[in-house]
Amino acid sequence: MQDLHFTTYLKEILHLNNRSYIDKIIGGRHLLRALFFACLITVMTSCSFVSLERKDIIVHNDEILETSNNDYLDQLEKNASIYISSNKNSIVKLSRRSNKYLENIITNIIDNNELLLPSAKKISVYIINEKAPFIFSFPGYKIFISKGLIKKYLTNESILICALAYEVIKSGRNMYERNTYIPTGFLDTKKISTMVRINSKNRLIIFKWTFIALQRANYDATAVLNWIQTINRNNTEFSWQIGDSKGVLGEEFQFKTFLASQGLEINSDGAFNSSRNFYLLRGGI
Repeated sequence: MQDLHFTTYLKEILHLNNRSYIDKIIGGRHLLRALFFACLITVMTSCSFVSLERKDIIVHNDEILETSNNDYLDQLEKNASIYISSNKNSIVKLSRRSNKYLENIITNIIDNNELLLPSAKKISVYIINEKAPFIFSFPGYKIFISKGLIKKYLTNESILICALAYEVIKSGRNMYERNTYIPTGFLDTKKISTMVRINSKNRLIIFKWTFIALQRANYDATAVLNWIQTINRNNTEFSWQIGDSKGVLGEEFQFKTFLASQGLEINSDGAFNSSRNFYLLRGGI
């Protein structure tokens, strides 16, 4: 597959020194009106990208790895079935509307990143009734999220979509490190999480691609930094899933460095707008 070159389309704050643009918007009559208009756009895009220097975001395809061992991938898919069977009493039954909502998010990410992700034969999202915060995936777009994660940490739609996008890329690209284990016919969450755990270096690569994939799908890519910061601030709660707590502490800095190298800076403060379907999902679990 050829290298992927993605152009990031940035929202631009109004530049008041661009006189012709002001003239086009308000006729050039009142600078005060121009200032008001600029402030209004700034507020409306309070969680937006600022272009330090417009560039194409280029991440080479050989930077994102894939597990090529088909036998191991088949075993992982079987383990997903074992995990579901072992925890069938803990799976939260979602409404048809909430199921469709989650599937549509994932489908939109896949469809807008066709060079990165294979099409989905089936998408499965399971909500597990556990307080511990976790989200993980298996090959074939099988994603598992704890109720505790949604209730405590996925408090707005953007960060939910970001967490899903990360797992979609991991699952679609088969980014799983081979782990040795003894099959027992029963798998709990902590055991299964160690099987799908990856190191800090590969997590950072996925975070970069998550950023690009969200942009391509017209979602809020600022949420990637918010998600990394959430994990960092609460690394004790997430440590049993990510394993390398020291590594994750450096991911925020490295991700910001990546943004700066691409000529981007994130303003991540401000209110988040979430859809009614998002609140119905949270309320339904």
